[in-house]
Amino acid sequence: MADPCALHFRFCPAQAGFGAQFGTGVISTDLPGGLPWSRLDTTGNVHRVPATWVLGADDYCEFMGFVRNWENSGGDPFTIDLRLETPDTQTYEATFEVGTIALQSINGNAFTVAGTLLVMPLFLDPCTDECAARATVGAIFGDDICEMIDLLDHIVSDEMNVTGN
Repeated sequence: MADPCALHFRFCPAQAGFGAQFGTGVISTDLPGGLPWSRLDTTGNVHRVPATWVLGADDYCEFMGFVRNWENSGGDPFTIDLRLETPDTQTYEATFEVGTIALQSINGNAFTVAGTLLVMPLFLDPCTDECAARATVGAIFGDDICEMIDLLDHIVSDEMNVTGN
């Protein structure tokens, strides 16, 4: 959960200008003649998000001011809106990776800045991860998902009729 007092970084990366290397807590050891042995070691490992921002002159001034304020704070986390773990925009807690903010180019009044965000994942608790729940249901029931939903609907309807609700 992001700190409600954290500053909000209002600049969204250029959609074509960012990707992500998702953090994982799984460690593995290669085994001869088969799949590696893997296990969960930690949760909450950061996602590394290399990003590019294309900014006008006024936005560039504010962007760099935010970076300097971040540096002066000692690297305090901030919030940022990203489309990362789901197709929808979510608010994440993040920080810059030290030493990665760089001015890539200036073309007239267009300033291109690149850097890497270190982003905390949202779904540390599997019970809050709708996408993971969908994946599990899909893996278990596959194409029979409609039959399962019809069955659950029938069970719930029968239960409501029995209890008199």
